[in-house]
Amino acid sequence: LKHYSPRAEVRLWSGPASSLLAAVRADIDAEIGRGRRVGALLVDDDRAAIAGCDVVCVSLGRASHLDEAATRGVAMDRYNVAAIYFSGELVGGADQARAVQWLTKAAEGKAVAAMSLLGTMYFEGAVVPKDFVAANKWLKLAADADDTTAQAYLGRSYFYGTGNAQDYKKAFQFASAAAKKGNDDSLLKLGWMYQYGKGVATDYAKALECYRQSAAQGNVTAMGNAGSLYLDGLGVPKDLVEALR
Repeated sequence: LKHYSPRAEVRLWSGPASSLLAAVRADIDAEIGRGRRVGALLVDDDRAAIAGCDVVCVSLGRASHLDEAATRGVAMDRYNVAAIYFSGELVGGADQARAVQWLTKAAEGKAVAAMSLLGTMYFEGAVVPKDFVAANKWLKLAADADDTTAQAYLGRSYFYGTGNAQDYKKAFQFASAAAKKGNDDSLLKLGWMYQYGKGVATDYAKALECYRQSAAQGNVTAMGNAGSLYLDGLGVPKDLVEALR
């Protein structure tokens, strides 16, 4: 679709092809009134028919049409198809088996968001059976692609020894990557490792900074940990007022 109409806004319609134009007539009329070019596309239509359009209405018809569209790369990517099946929108109800099928295909196609989500699902045992081998496979691929969620998950995994053998150096590596992008839990874990010298040399000043950044996002544990540094005078002068704040 984007090949023929790269700037088009795509709108999906799940009704039968015959009712597509009638169902969205008011919307089409409004867009035409704004001077925009509007086209309609069915799964088997000639893609060139919508070349240069500003808005393209896509009829998916039955769920099988949605699968065909995703297979052929029409109208949406596989990750979005998985999201549709998870939500049940446009297809008459959620279908988790199909959602996982398309999410896996999206991950296999190197879609970072899909790899990250699939990894977290296997890690938590959500929708799919808990499988740490599969979880690590997808999370590490997503983390290598700089996905914050995957980096944070792996940081926690190595920190607690859940899904992986406990390894503070690896926990520090992944938590650092996620913390650079502001992940509050990773900042908390990073602060703790700096405070207690786990996976990195003890550095109270860096611990405090990590706790402060995490606390600024509302992380209550980080607030308490920062307070304890002031209470005990670790890296900063003892300050009861600041500790209680």
